[in-house]
Amino acid sequence: HLKVFDRDNERWLLAQAAFLRGRPDLSHTQVTALIASLTEQGRPVPGNAWCLKADSLDRLGRPDEAAEAATRCAP
Repeated sequence: HLKVFDRDNERWLLAQAAFLRGRPDLSHTQVTALIASLTEQGRPVPGNAWCLKADSLDRLGRPDEAAEAATRCAP
């Protein structure tokens, strides 16, 4: 049995876990990498990824960038 590693899914899970554990820096790094990867592959970026990016930026004290990311956030 072979298990294939899904890098994008792992990034998403790590980004969420990091945010919940009080590591917005790691969360931001991982969600930004996820967004870049999906964009490069021509795949849609889920709105909740943009929400997490906005929340991470807000926690990092970058409100202007957070507001920009929030415009792409899922309702």
